[in-house]
Amino acid sequence: IRLLLDLVALLNLGCLAAKLPQELFDRVKFFIPSTGPVWKHRNIMSRIDYPGLIVELSGQVDELYVAVISVNKHFWPALLNPGAHLTIKQDIYSPGIENEMQRMLQFSYDSWAETPGSIDFIKTMSAK
Repeated sequence: IRLLLDLVALLNLGCLAAKLPQELFDRVKFFIPSTGPVWKHRNIMSRIDYPGLIVELSGQVDELYVAVISVNKHFWPALLNPGAHLTIKQDIYSPGIENEMQRMLQFSYDSWAETPGSIDFIKTMSAK
């Protein structure tokens, strides 16, 4: 999701390309991605047209979203409203039920929270 958000940000930055001198635009562009895989690869950063990559990644994110629901339907709602799920201690858990979700949420929530826009992205997907 982080990669997808970075590519969308780069695509949106494209509207500035005609308004800024090329040298300035190129410098600004390198501050947009938050992920190493995007800014480290010149073949991605040098592109102007990102829609193909965005469509491909969007499909993968859709598959991930559905896969998580099929494994544990409690995860996405809890990610959007974690509350006490982050502090409940579980010694044992069973696949597909709430205590498994709590354990997985506790392991992964910080990664979601430190990725700007990722939780809002899931909120949008959940509203579909």
